[in-house]
Amino acid sequence: MLNIIQSNRMEALQAQFHQLLKVSPLQSPFDKEVVLVQSPGMSQWLKIGLSEHLGVAAQVDFPLPSSFIWQLYQQLLPNVPKESAFNKPNLAWKLFSILPTCIDEPLYLPLKTYLEGDIDGQKTFALCEKIADVYDQYLMYRPHWIATWDSGNDELDDVDVTIAPWQPDLWRRIVKLSKALGQSQFHRANMQGQLLAALENMDNSLLPKRISLFGISAIANSQLDVFEALSKKTEVFLFFFNPSEHYWGDIIDEKTAAKINAKYAKMPLVEAQQKKQSNPDEDYYFIGNPLLSSWGKLGRDYFEQLVQLDARWIDGFIDAFDTTLLGQVQSEIYQLAFKGESLTDNKEWFINDEGKLPVSANDTSITLSDCHTPLREVERLHDYLLNLFNQNPALTPKDIIVMMPDVGTYSPYIEAVFGGAQGSRYIPYALADLAIEQEKPVLSSFASLANLPFSRFGVSDILDLLQVTQIAEKFGLEAHEYEQIQYWLERVGVKWGINGEHKHSFDLPAIELNTWQHGLNRLLLGIAMRDEQCPFNGIYSADEVEGMALDTLNKLVDFIDVLQNFKAKLTPDDTLTNKAQILSELLGAVYESESDDSWDLLVLQKVLEDIQKHHDNGDYNQAVSQRIVSYLIKQGIQEKGVGQRFLVGQVNFCTLMPMRAVPFKVVCMLGLNDADYPRNVQPIGFDLVPHSKKQKGDRSRKLDDRYLFLEALLSARDNLYMSYIGRSCFDNQPRMPSTLVSELLEYIGRSFTLGDDSSKALPACLISQQHLQPFNSHYYQDNKNSTVLNDHSYNPIWLPNEPILPEPVTALDVKPPEQLELDVFIRSVCSAQESFYNQTLGLRLPQFNEVAKDEEPFSIDALRRYFYLDEILEATINDTPMSTEQILQRGELPQANVGSLVLQSMQHRVDALAGQVKEQIKAGKSEPIEVSFNIQGTQIQGWLNHIFMQKQVFYRSASIKAKDMIRGFIYHLVAQSLGHNLETLLLGLDKQISFAPMGKADADLILADWFELYKALRKEPVAFYPVSGYEYIKTGGDMAKAMNKFSPQYIGRGEGENPYIRLTVQSLNDCQDEFISWSEKLLAPLYEHAKESDHASA
Repeated sequence: MLNIIQSNRMEALQAQFHQLLKVSPLQSPFDKEVVLVQSPGMSQWLKIGLSEHLGVAAQVDFPLPSSFIWQLYQQLLPNVPKESAFNKPNLAWKLFSILPTCIDEPLYLPLKTYLEGDIDGQKTFALCEKIADVYDQYLMYRPHWIATWDSGNDELDDVDVTIAPWQPDLWRRIVKLSKALGQSQFHRANMQGQLLAALENMDNSLLPKRISLFGISAIANSQLDVFEALSKKTEVFLFFFNPSEHYWGDIIDEKTAAKINAKYAKMPLVEAQQKKQSNPDEDYYFIGNPLLSSWGKLGRDYFEQLVQLDARWIDGFIDAFDTTLLGQVQSEIYQLAFKGESLTDNKEWFINDEGKLPVSANDTSITLSDCHTPLREVERLHDYLLNLFNQNPALTPKDIIVMMPDVGTYSPYIEAVFGGAQGSRYIPYALADLAIEQEKPVLSSFASLANLPFSRFGVSDILDLLQVTQIAEKFGLEAHEYEQIQYWLERVGVKWGINGEHKHSFDLPAIELNTWQHGLNRLLLGIAMRDEQCPFNGIYSADEVEGMALDTLNKLVDFIDVLQNFKAKLTPDDTLTNKAQILSELLGAVYESESDDSWDLLVLQKVLEDIQKHHDNGDYNQAVSQRIVSYLIKQGIQEKGVGQRFLVGQVNFCTLMPMRAVPFKVVCMLGLNDADYPRNVQPIGFDLVPHSKKQKGDRSRKLDDRYLFLEALLSARDNLYMSYIGRSCFDNQPRMPSTLVSELLEYIGRSFTLGDDSSKALPACLISQQHLQPFNSHYYQDNKNSTVLNDHSYNPIWLPNEPILPEPVTALDVKPPEQLELDVFIRSVCSAQESFYNQTLGLRLPQFNEVAKDEEPFSIDALRRYFYLDEILEATINDTPMSTEQILQRGELPQANVGSLVLQSMQHRVDALAGQVKEQIKAGKSEPIEVSFNIQGTQIQGWLNHIFMQKQVFYRSASIKAKDMIRGFIYHLVAQSLGHNLETLLLGLDKQISFAPMGKADADLILADWFELYKALRKEPVAFYPVSGYEYIKTGGDMAKAMNKFSPQYIGRGEGENPYIRLTVQSLNDCQDEFISWSEKLLAPLYEHAKESDHASA
């Protein structure tokens, strides 16, 4: 007997289910209850309920409908295999072996053009999967097509096959191949009839005593026929979630109604009347409740299918609803009503403003948040939930579910906000439906290992692998050793490529530089010989590895060897069995199998078995390229998802999925943005189903998502919370929420009005506009009338610790120190702003270091260039020979000939300077002179240690900048002040500058001015900018040129881009007068005393 138990509440259905099991248990304790569900979440919920009510949930099976029906096939029909030869993966491999044989026939031209240029078969395989997918759908939803094709006929009655004329032929080829392989010819389409016949004549004792179907909201006609046939032999209970107590199989949404009306309006009256006589049903369509008619199409079709069955209907409707807005919306849907009127004939009722239902002005059962970013959505949700817990002590985390179109995009934000909350702000939470690569590094690392033959062996990829716990354990690597390895590889410049030959396989020159082999050779040689200047077999050692660290280097070399070995094994094409065999060895060689997570390795083993079976069952026995194998592994890993850890006493975060209509007190939905929900699925161009007449039970992602939204709305008991990104975080432009949100809001606006003569309007008052930043003061105001809607934030991070009392602002008063190092004094006046922020305020801006990239150097950056010039200059002055080869092998200069050219040009660049420096310092260095003198109560101390026979000589391998001149000038002044009548020389790559001896009195006066600057810098970031200031003085007061140095219009970095200067001013206009006065005071004397000349004339 088929019993359909219907209710508008899942918990009522659950109670009926418990009652059934309690009142009429199965006769034998060894019989199993069979309950068909369509998601693990639902079965979990039922199990928990059973154990609460009956004390134990045992002997209950929860299969999926399709696997249950396949079991029936096996039980009732002879020779049915464990899995169909025509399931998706098997079809895909059969197609992969058939397609190349027939692709050249004229019928297959569209496929041939699509597959042009497919070298390693990856594109072909992806296409085969798509075709298999389409055939699989036909088997399920259009079995009569398959039967027609099997009979040798191409034409179908309800669709034009010329859309994809190759499909019937290809199907027959698959069947032929399958026969040739001796596989069972059974598939869903041709077994259906046989199964129904077998069911009629079978012995009842073979079937389960009772079969229940629970929480299924869509089912294919073919499956429904099977259950109807089963019900003649055994008890079948179908628990049906029905949103409305009235018959709603014929309601239509307003859009369709408008289309029908327009159709009548276009016809002449006579025709319309004739049409009505011939088809009297058409006029009886009515809208009922706009939400149900718009979102419920999937459920409506299912309801229609059930109504046509011969069944006993049992009602379990609950018509008690809250008076809250959420309760009233649910009640309207239940009564198939609009503004409280069920089944009204009045067409105007849907448009006019009469009869709106009153809602309390501070009702918060439906709340929307309009946020700027996903992070703000999650932060807002966290505060909203804390607020609910505050107001309702009976609420627990397990009463809350949070759904979103894709958990993956939100998981990092959820971990940060919910995982980062401390103490009483912590809410226990669980993430379900995460993509496996986000959850299990072992699995995603195996996907990269399967891709070894195509890997560039980039240094960051290899280091990522070593960070996977199981791999590190296998090779015995500790965490500190990992950092050591990272440092070594950076020092020897390993970037990518195993060796020159490997690089050559990417059509690049076979240069050993920057490869693993070259880097590791240099490190290993460094252990044997310390001298970095002496080559062995053309390799220069890198003296980096110290005594005990040798062990660490060993582990690295071992790991690279294993990878190289498997790369070689995996590269050639081979059969699926052999490929699986090699990958299985790889598993053993790279992962520690005794670790805690050995479950993950079992998953991988299973993926490999799945690949191998297609060779074993004969579907495909030729060699396969590694590209396809690596694609299959990636796919296999994704399919073996972590599963839905669902309903475990925490706030559940999960993807919006069908059959999730488990009731919760609080249902939250995030990410309801226009493009993200309902989700779009790219249709397959050659799928004939969309082109044929729609049948009840057909699946559509869009309708699924709409019905899902309706289920979520109906399964919320106390609160429904929705959030979306309603404004851009860049320019605050409004963004559209999902059409479903807009429809709900519009419906609320049309049906309800706020009681108490409130000044607020529906539906706008349900939406709370969130600020861009979580630290907005609005979130921390003391709110007297606290409601659920209040936006109060519970996050103390943004709160000041103690109350801030405004005090009159006084300037910093910092006395210059009693003792001051000469070097510190010079550094302070050269980098004025930096010294103020560093020394007075103790503020240091972070330095951002570039992360080492996986690319070999193509040019040399300014800083490294300076180091090399310096090294060359020192070597030239001291006449120590330099080995070009040794420098090139460091891997920091560009490769091939470019590196030696760069090095040569640097040597030429230094030649003139080196000659001058040699000339000036040939007399040898004099004894350093101690400096100690007093300026305005501060004792300045230091040394003058660049003196060569009556000259102070400073040189550096760069062009002379304003700062170098200031430094040289102050040293010059100090020497004169101490009574040493010296000349000071600055030598740079571009020119040389000399300061002639001067009187002590003059020197003291100028020094006092520089000290004034130092004193001023204790209190404020003075507008003294050496580069722009010197330009200003040099050009005789040309402000435009100074500004160009400060912030150049087109090319180069200006002085104003220094982060410390930008903290103070944006442009010279902000401080023009101060800038001019300091420049004239300090830089004018410097400019007068400086005598410039180039090296040739010196």
